[in-house]
Amino acid sequence: MIVACLEFIITVIHSVLLALVYSAVVLSIVLIVNKFSKAGFLSVVNKNKIKFWTSVAFVLFIVLMCYRFSYGRDNGFGETVQVPVGYDQHVYCADGFMVYFYPVKDNISNSLRINNYAVKGNQLCAVVSHEDSSESPKYDYVVYNLESGKSKPVKTVSEYTEYAKQNDLPLPNQFRSFAYYYRKFSARPQWQKWLLP
Repeated sequence: MIVACLEFIITVIHSVLLALVYSAVVLSIVLIVNKFSKAGFLSVVNKNKIKFWTSVAFVLFIVLMCYRFSYGRDNGFGETVQVPVGYDQHVYCADGFMVYFYPVKDNISNSLRINNYAVKGNQLCAVVSHEDSSESPKYDYVVYNLESGKSKPVKTVSEYTEYAKQNDLPLPNQFRSFAYYYRKFSARPQWQKWLLP
């Protein structure tokens, strides 16, 4: 929880600094355009530079924070990180080793602990984790339709392989760990890490 709070505070500070810098750039451009064009409506900005700068900075801060928490960018905070799998759903990893999937339309259970997985189209195919035997389901694989919310439990690897071949789904050897997908999702060019939250 403490790590998540620290990450959130750092994200807010980063977004504030970016908003202030970007607002200063916008103000500079407006002042340069005003100097050369003599447009009447821009002269108001010239008289109220600080007010314009802070107003634009506030709007940019809101935009940057919305971007940071958008579906395609949000990778979680602290001990719980996440990777989008489509249809506004995520696979989560808590404490670096427990991987969960929380179905939006709940016909499995409140959560499903999984190991390696793969997504193809609207299908999430996963190996079910049996580490906690008291809550563990009685099947080894699950195919979850992210769009419709329907799941198909599959008992063994051979049954899953047959089902996957018939339905053009990833085979078990194509499944990857959460760490693989998280690295792939989080990989951004260096300039993005500095210029976007």
